[in-house]
Amino acid sequence: EDIMAAFPSGLLLEAARQCLRRQEEQLQILYSVYQVYDVLSPELESQLEALPPLGTKVLARDSAVLALRAAQETYEEAYEDLEEAVLKTQGKRAQRRGLDLEALREEVSTNRLAAHTASRTMEKAMERVAAVSLDFPEIGQHLRAGLPHELLDVWNPSRTLTFFNSFELLVTDSRHRVYRALQGEADNEEAFA
Repeated sequence: EDIMAAFPSGLLLEAARQCLRRQEEQLQILYSVYQVYDVLSPELESQLEALPPLGTKVLARDSAVLALRAAQETYEEAYEDLEEAVLKTQGKRAQRRGLDLEALREEVSTNRLAAHTASRTMEKAMERVAAVSLDFPEIGQHLRAGLPHELLDVWNPSRTLTFFNSFELLVTDSRHRVYRALQGEADNEEAFA
């Protein structure tokens, strides 16, 4: 008798084809899952970095907020010193007390430089907080203003006229007072309006 004729090859081939189709369907499903994972993986990594307690973004956030607080305190102290030095030179109080006006002006200059340095440090700290606030919007409260990220380059927080070497009131149609202020030495001046 023919062994091959008795062997159910047709049925086995059909069963093998069905197994192959199921494996191809499963492979297609796995490939679809892989594509979704590939798209979501960077987002998942970003979210994991933002989770406490040891995510790198959490550490960057905490560091930025602490640096901003320290910079604000230093700035406020430097600004108060500058205001006090400016007040000493104004009016006739210094002359009545017999104080050396040249020394007082030098003190104003020194305090102005310290206030500028503290201001730049605070601005950099605010930029760090603003950059981190993209992942943690709740820390935007530390900026003291709802500031669009596009304006960070031109924004000077808490800057007053005493920061500048000289200033003058401009005549404009604006309902606000607009000043032209000069900062720096005579050969290296920056104008702000």
